[in-house]
Amino acid sequence: MKTWKLIVHGRVQAVGYRQSVVNFVKSYSNPIFGYAKNLRDGTVEVLATGEEKSLEDLVRSCYKGSIISKVTTIDVYKDAENKNHLDDFRIEY
Repeated sequence: MKTWKLIVHGRVQAVGYRQSVVNFVKSYSNPIFGYAKNLRDGTVEVLATGEEKSLEDLVRSCYKGSIISKVTTIDVYKDAENKNHLDDFRIEY
């Protein structure tokens, strides 16, 4: 398994964006572990561990977001570390 960190830019806070990421992960056929959380600069950080194909599908889903979100760019950092979030996928506060 691989771990990627995504930094999602655009209108992604207070628009249901993190929940849309959780909904995708929960409905996806392969396991993905990690979290989505708001950052102080207005972006959302997504830390995800899973198979590479699953992570690629997650990135595509993150571009869609929620109905009222507007994603402009996503920075993808491959080979990130996930030591504490390997049991589920959730919203972090």
